[in-house]
Amino acid sequence: NCHAEEIAKFLQNALRDDPSETRWIVSYEPRTEADIRFLKEANIIIEQITGGKYTALDPELKRNVPVVRFPFLSGSFLWPFEQLHPRNVPVAPHFPAGPFPADFGNMFINKMLNDGMEPEAVIDRWFCTDLTKLVNLDRHFEIHKMLMKKIGADCDFSLWDEFEATFARERYFWNAKHPTRTFFERLIYGVLSAMKLELPAEDLARALQMGRYDMYSAQHPVHPQIVKHFGLQWCNEATKYRY
Repeated sequence: NCHAEEIAKFLQNALRDDPSETRWIVSYEPRTEADIRFLKEANIIIEQITGGKYTALDPELKRNVPVVRFPFLSGSFLWPFEQLHPRNVPVAPHFPAGPFPADFGNMFINKMLNDGMEPEAVIDRWFCTDLTKLVNLDRHFEIHKMLMKKIGADCDFSLWDEFEATFARERYFWNAKHPTRTFFERLIYGVLSAMKLELPAEDLARALQMGRYDMYSAQHPVHPQIVKHFGLQWCNEATKYRY
């Protein structure tokens, strides 16, 4: 997951003069012997809670070591039609999940293209469609909120309340899941506080500057009706995207 990966890279950069080692271990992929040895010897484990079934802490690895749990947070209610591209297939070695994952797909647009509509007409139809007749945006938000609050309750800190109060004026995500610098800084401050780790100001600034969270290529436009419905102040006719 990109959140955990960026936290691991941040800590590696922030603690580069420290002899300690930081390792990012993906819970949904097979662990290597080195991963298992690292978990058994770690002085602290930072685990992301997603509400799913995956965990890095198998019963045989659980022991008396501090565990900091941080929440998965997404903005998927702003992109309610996210969907895997129908032509997406794995391409080794650079795109194991395929070059067109869900971050690049839209089920409404995919269906029209699959029905044989010309691309130019698809775009016109997309912007002219009344989304409120296709999805209950407020109910979608409520369901999303319940899930995010449940995840936050299982963690050492929650970001939802601040997110809910400010997401209309601050952009936290480039698409449904990939965070902007604004979101990541709040996330890393929460992790550092839960770890009780105080970094020198210059190390903190350097590590934050080295992050790639503003470089995601999958920057999804927000539909104008969603912008209007949620009163998004950071998205307007002058908004530009990386691609």
